[in-house]
Amino acid sequence: MIIEFSVSNFRSIYTKVTLNLQATKLTGKEASNTHYFTPDKYPQLPILKSAVVYGANASGKSNLLRAVEFFKNFVINSTDLKFGDPLPHAPFGLLKTALQEPSSFEMEFIAKDNIRYIYGFSFDRTDIIEEHLLSFTTRKPAEIFVRKKGESIRFSSSFKGPKKSLEDQLQNNHLLLSKAANSNFDQVHKIYSYFSDNINVFHSTYANNNLSKRSSFENDVYRNKINQFLKIADTGIESLEVVKEDKDYFSQLANNSWPITNSNPNSFYEHAAKLALDEPSYKANVVHYTSDEEKKEKVVWSLDEESAGTIKLFAIAGPIIDILNGGHVLIFDEINNSLHPLISEFIVRLFHNTNTNPHNAQLIFTTHDTTLLNKETFRRDQIWFLEKNKRGMSELFPLSSFDKKEVRWDVPFDKWYLSGRFGALPSVQDFKLDSK
Repeated sequence: MIIEFSVSNFRSIYTKVTLNLQATKLTGKEASNTHYFTPDKYPQLPILKSAVVYGANASGKSNLLRAVEFFKNFVINSTDLKFGDPLPHAPFGLLKTALQEPSSFEMEFIAKDNIRYIYGFSFDRTDIIEEHLLSFTTRKPAEIFVRKKGESIRFSSSFKGPKKSLEDQLQNNHLLLSKAANSNFDQVHKIYSYFSDNINVFHSTYANNNLSKRSSFENDVYRNKINQFLKIADTGIESLEVVKEDKDYFSQLANNSWPITNSNPNSFYEHAAKLALDEPSYKANVVHYTSDEEKKEKVVWSLDEESAGTIKLFAIAGPIIDILNGGHVLIFDEINNSLHPLISEFIVRLFHNTNTNPHNAQLIFTTHDTTLLNKETFRRDQIWFLEKNKRGMSELFPLSSFDKKEVRWDVPFDKWYLSGRFGALPSVQDFKLDSK
């Protein structure tokens, strides 16, 4: 579970911004305890189950979520870089000095071993400048390792294994955490796997329905839950049928041209072997019934013939059920894309409900949908705004940062936001369209 995430000098974000998921002390009816949970090991640390980010187009909302995605992917893949390869540095582009400055990322989280950690790093185009890993085995954070460019790595006595060998093999463009995890240092495996297995990022165009299809085929419980998703959306679908498709490898080879070249004369056989090793293919059909009053008849057609919204809902249903069951984190950019506002609200409520979310999964998402911006759906500390300042830099702030005497818990959040009282709105100006 994520407690806090910070980033600086990444795309439109220059000065450090921090998304804090610690629940603050609130009064009034919005102080719902269903919207946060308290870890058993850290009773003084209430953590929010969800957070929503509002802002104008191009304000940097997607960049904030991209920063989390980059953080995860770089931890997993940094050791893929060869010696001398440039690092994926994407600094703030509207300030010349920023191009030479490092980008920094840090996350505070509780891993699957129920220990609270802080892990972060900074880098420029050529080098990892700094990297640190701390743990809260007591009230105060203790160093596990601290790495700084040009200095020897500082390891704690609890870090077991051939540390000198690890340091000697470490490249200047590799993260120590990645290298240690891939070198069988058991102490960091649960930390590394937290990023690889628990953080899931969906973009607005997410349409991969393989997990939903496979889960529906293999597990009746999953299929029933996914079917409930579709019914709640009032799609008219009565039930779901998923079958395994037989693969015709030769027709696939005929329809998918393979690159036979002089340098690789065996490419046909390699392509055929790859097809044979691919995961099984599944076909999803939906069941409707005719509207005849006297005798309703069953009608079956392919899911592909349904609306874009229904297809997307099916695609995300399986992963969301998996995330809720596993207590994972879902990062969702523009959750409302192709979905009705009531469906977006339904997904949010799944994460807030202790019955549907028994393992405290988290949802962090961006949206323009102001129908969600109300005290029944969110507490003030769950609502965040992101806007660009006059220098084009993205700035992030929560609704709870406003004076509570001026912004009480019972004000209409949506109307106040659209009236400009919270900022983070586009500056829309009248203009004349030149017809020439």
